[in-house]
Amino acid sequence: MRPLVPLLVLLGLGLASPPPRVVSVRARPAPGGYTLAVTLRTPDAGCERYADWWEVTGGDGKRLFYRRILWHSHVREQPLTRSGGPVPITPETVSWCGYTCTPRATAPWP
Repeated sequence: MRPLVPLLVLLGLGLASPPPRVVSVRARPAPGGYTLAVTLRTPDAGCERYADWWEVTGGDGKRLFYRRILWHSHVREQPLTRSGGPVPITPETVSWCGYTCTPRATAPWP
């Protein structure tokens, strides 16, 4: 896989503990776009709190291209890498790769 240069990183969203952070994003051409391998370092604390998903949106944040759900905690697997796709973007697309990490008691399901 090769790095996808236009892919930008969205920082954590108002979390009490250190936010998850995107360590790297690698892209591989695939039919319909790219398969992305996103590596996150997260403050997972078990089933009570963990990174819920990563997603790719348009540069304005209004268009969702792809969301990869993370169904469980990865306390012992840090950083963690999960792939997803195809993400319907081109090398010229300015995109954001973001995530959320919410307490399970209040986590909305996308």
